[in-house]
Amino acid sequence: MKRIYLIFFLLILVVPTYAQLFSEPGKADVRAGNKAYEDKNYALSEQAYKKALEAKKENSRAVYNLGNAYYQQGKFSEAAYEFEKAASMAENSGEKSQAFHNLGNALLKDNKFKESIDAYKRALREKPDDEETKYNLAYAQQMLREQQQKQNQDQKQDDKKDQDQKDKQDQQKQDQQDQKQDQNQDQQQNQDQKDQQDNKSEAQQPKQQQMSPEQIEKMLEALEFQEEKLQQDLQKKKVPANKKKVEKDW
Repeated sequence: MKRIYLIFFLLILVVPTYAQLFSEPGKADVRAGNKAYEDKNYALSEQAYKKALEAKKENSRAVYNLGNAYYQQGKFSEAAYEFEKAASMAENSGEKSQAFHNLGNALLKDNKFKESIDAYKRALREKPDDEETKYNLAYAQQMLREQQQKQNQDQKQDDKKDQDQKDKQDQQKQDQQDQKQDQNQDQQQNQDQKDQQDNKSEAQQPKQQQMSPEQIEKMLEALEFQEEKLQQDLQKKKVPANKKKVEKDW
């Protein structure tokens, strides 16, 4: 009889726990998401994990798995966001290390090498002996160096292109200045030639001297004197006319 009571008592303790386990919000959706993920139906698994999070936002497993579903679909920015959130919700070093490792992978795929290096280092702080994380860290560091080298080469090419463009503009400006200077010289030469021709023409023409009033007075007096002398000469040379006697014919 005691044994029966004992079994009944255990059933009373176990049944509520079993019911609570399967009635946990979002748990069934997480299982459905895991099944779809295993079948490589990542879009369906994404929907299931989101549904689980609608039921319970603090479901760290759903957050982490959602990040994996995003990653498999190439949605690396969304995956990084979920892995970052999962790391903050992790309850132990193992979970934190996994979340940071996957965060580094998502950032690496998104060509954010510097950020991925930081994520791998954070994962190694939680789990220093993780060889896969060490390998990914070294790979990310190599990719960062190559990226920086390429950026330096691109910058040099851009600088050279800018300098070539500046040199070309300076040369065009200098050519315009030289052309303008040549035009000014031609105009000056033409003007000089014109001035020389004008001066030559003026030199060939007799210059009229300006007479002072005194010179004009003397000239008039001389002319008057010459006139008087001319009249006198004419009077002297004048011969009187001979008168002839006209006789009548008889």
